[in-house]
Amino acid sequence: MAGEVLYIDIQGMDKVIQSINQGYNRYQYRFYVVLRQAGFFILRESDKEVPIDTGELWRSRRVLRTGQGFKTVVTAGYGNPNSPAQEYAVYVHEMFGIAHGEAYNVKYAARIAAGKDHMRRPGEKYKYLEDPVNRIVADGSLAMFIYLNMVRDLTSSRKNP
Repeated sequence: MAGEVLYIDIQGMDKVIQSINQGYNRYQYRFYVVLRQAGFFILRESDKEVPIDTGELWRSRRVLRTGQGFKTVVTAGYGNPNSPAQEYAVYVHEMFGIAHGEAYNVKYAARIAAGKDHMRRPGEKYKYLEDPVNRIVADGSLAMFIYLNMVRDLTSSRKNP
């Protein structure tokens, strides 16, 4: 037995490798899809707090993607790049002293009563993007959203390649 060489002929390895590559490519695509969905999840949470005056800021919501597959980077935010809406989005997000939401309604109650202005939603505030992101990261709901959607997409991809 010593010194003997054992030869094993495995047929169909090319199909095994092809199947692995197809699965890898499918998972990369699913990863991109789920990250994009997570961007919209963030915006849905932020929508509860974004100040709405004319609606321009709210309408400027966007989810942008760079990269592909497992190197995908998704950015969720307000204001289209290089537009006045982007500058306004940053201004509103960072300005602590401006009244939003219920504080606005109290401060400008006379103007609202006279019909010269309109009421704001109670949840509107500055830091309308940062605070919801921090909250959903801290409570784990963003991670859970990504995990559940990845699992759902991956298990459904086995059924429907």
